[in-house]
Amino acid sequence: MWASTLQKKKHFTFRLDEDLYDELGIESKRKDITPTMLMAKLAKNHLTCNKFFDELGFIPISKDCLKIILEKLDEKNAELDGKSISNTKIGEYVTYFYHKNDRSSLLNFLKLYLSIQEGFRKENSNGTVSYTIHHNISKNYLLFLKGMLFAAIEKTLKTRVNLVEISPNLLSFNFEAS
Repeated sequence: MWASTLQKKKHFTFRLDEDLYDELGIESKRKDITPTMLMAKLAKNHLTCNKFFDELGFIPISKDCLKIILEKLDEKNAELDGKSISNTKIGEYVTYFYHKNDRSSLLNFLKLYLSIQEGFRKENSNGTVSYTIHHNISKNYLLFLKGMLFAAIEKTLKTRVNLVEISPNLLSFNFEAS
């Protein structure tokens, strides 16, 4: 029964520099996965998000640097800045990734965008979608995310977002997605 859910796999061969080959072997051992699984994961990450993030100008930034920047905001402005980004950019990002900005596209974007967070969980139960984001950056970071995500969800899905919990390291919320 479970075999019917497996995707068909294709064989693919390519050449790597010896140093890169050795590094992939070390990394796959560190992660306790096969080199094939590691390469598949790297390819999937690139094709599903990294290439788009690069094209849209997302930049990697250390948590420490982000903490310093966000500490300069008061809590009210952190959330307002998140809403501002949502109003000007989230729809643009969703359309760029999925060629339209509708319910399904926004939910797919949320899954993709939030999956790059340090600790992220999503649950779907009886039409209610719940998200929990855990990290160790700052409360202002979560307030920024709250402003950005709540505004995008409420605007696109025309539904109210319910705050379950917010603390310096955790944001939990849900909404009706049906």
